[in-house]
Amino acid sequence: METNEKTKRIHTAIQGLHKQLNSGIFSLSFKMLLLMSTIVLCACSSDDDNGTATAQLNIDSPSVEVGSEGGSANRYITSNVQWYVSKSADWVHVSPMQGSGSKSITITVDPNPYSYPRNTNVYFLPSDDSDGECYLTVVQSSGSGSSGTSSLGTPQNVKATVNGKSVSITWSAVSGATKYYVYRNTGSGNYSLMSTVYTNSATDSNPAEKNYYKIQAANSTSSSEMSTSVYAYVSGGSSGGNEGGQQKPAAPTGVRVSNEGNAMLPSVVIRWNEVSGATKYNVYKASSATGTYSMIGSAQYNVFTDQTPPTNGKSAYYKVKSVNSAGFTSDYSDYAQYTSEKNDEAFAPGYKYGSCTASGSTITLRWTNLTGSGYGKATKVVLRVWNPYAGEWQDSELSATATSASFTYTNKIDNDGYVKCGIVVSNAKGSFTAGAKVYNTKTKKWLN
Repeated sequence: METNEKTKRIHTAIQGLHKQLNSGIFSLSFKMLLLMSTIVLCACSSDDDNGTATAQLNIDSPSVEVGSEGGSANRYITSNVQWYVSKSADWVHVSPMQGSGSKSITITVDPNPYSYPRNTNVYFLPSDDSDGECYLTVVQSSGSGSSGTSSLGTPQNVKATVNGKSVSITWSAVSGATKYYVYRNTGSGNYSLMSTVYTNSATDSNPAEKNYYKIQAANSTSSSEMSTSVYAYVSGGSSGGNEGGQQKPAAPTGVRVSNEGNAMLPSVVIRWNEVSGATKYNVYKASSATGTYSMIGSAQYNVFTDQTPPTNGKSAYYKVKSVNSAGFTSDYSDYAQYTSEKNDEAFAPGYKYGSCTASGSTITLRWTNLTGSGYGKATKVVLRVWNPYAGEWQDSELSATATSASFTYTNKIDNDGYVKCGIVVSNAKGSFTAGAKVYNTKTKKWLN
């Protein structure tokens, strides 16, 4: 009973803070103080309301504040389960993106190229998607932004088309832009960021009755001026103004996949454009583009990491569905393909020397190529012999499948009576040598 009363008091306090924030009578700095107080009160959770122990995830500080120049900060996460990171902002980087138990993490923030401050949340979620999530807020001050000289043109030919209870926004592509910010104003305040997209179109699946849109082009170093606004009127708003809508949301667009690890320890990350009105996303996987897609997990934000990615040349195909607060699920997105590197091509080759001999005036080197995890296939093999008279190593290319090489050594003996030689193997991933073999012509023995 005491716990429930304490919880009610906290909720009442938080509601009071939000009312004060929305009243408009406080300064920006005081509002930020109230907001940070709210974060401290409710950022992390570890137990169900009935006191039953659940997954525990806690962060030692609920926020990271950086200047416009960007920077890094370390935080410590305390956990009793395996967890992963979910975030929507591509200007915030977290390492590691997943872990088990308590661990130090690094938050790195890119420089802010825009003339306004920005913030985002980074979530830490149990790997089994049970309750007990924790998050921190990243806040960055404004940069020089478009008040300086931008290499990007302002988006032109912006159009807003009403399709039933949604609005399609299109514009002409801007040369050099890698993404676009879509801003919306519903007639009762300033423009706010609605979504970030990677093509020159966007969909507002949960519009208000009156909607004004502006577009800003951006890349990794600069942003354009905002476009002129366009207006769209949706009678009654989306489904009579019901949040989330009583219709299925739009299918995610811009699905893409990348390996943010390496060939030996892949970290295959799927990303897509945010869908307005979506409360979560379901991710599906198949072994072929037209095969059966099976759900492999859900994400609250527009990023997901495949815990069992393909390896050694195999492929996987991913699709995403959005889900709104009413429980309606969208159609499948288009698929994105990921093909892993073959082991033979993913790593540099290796070898070890075998029985090397000197007979008469001929030396023969023998070696065995290394195989298995971490070793690739050689595409080039070179015999390298030291020429003491020229003062340089001289190379002779062999067959890529060679495992022995012979040469006449009588004109390769240095002043100490030594002959130095070796093998170099390589492929597109790198080269390898086990070092030089040294033969003593005076004692007729190998020194190594």
